[in-house]
Amino acid sequence: MTAREVYGPDADDVDEFVECSLRGAGPVVSERLSLLGYTEQATVEFLDAMLDDERSLSGLGPLLQGQPDPREEKRSYLAGYTALDWIKDLGAKASNPPSREIGGASWLLHMLEYSEPGFALKAALLGLPDAEVVLILDGNQVDDGAIVKSCGSPRRASIQP
Repeated sequence: MTAREVYGPDADDVDEFVECSLRGAGPVVSERLSLLGYTEQATVEFLDAMLDDERSLSGLGPLLQGQPDPREEKRSYLAGYTALDWIKDLGAKASNPPSREIGGASWLLHMLEYSEPGFALKAALLGLPDAEVVLILDGNQVDDGAIVKSCGSPRRASIQP
């Protein structure tokens, strides 16, 4: 299966072959994550800490004195924003066309890009509880159905509402 078949027509690396290793309904995957310690409470705490980090990064001063600060819109949006707001907004905006505009579903998910994968997936599933989850592994990570090499971590997770 190619990356284009998995991710759609806008996929990067469209000729790269990937192996769909795991596919499951959001509620099932979410419950499994809870059993692994990624509970709703722990994930909300993780999201609140992530949002605190985003606020502190957005709070850095302007790059050049006398220039308008392009981060002001993000700073304003995140002021008082909580994990529960993030979860609610993700669910409400997931059916909109993908947008990296501040507050859009893609922008919200982009905040999770460098986060611990278990919490990132659980957070996305709190906002999109009925989504289908597809964990993608590179071809060199799969050997007779067993995950090998590269620490066995999924390369990407696709959540399809």
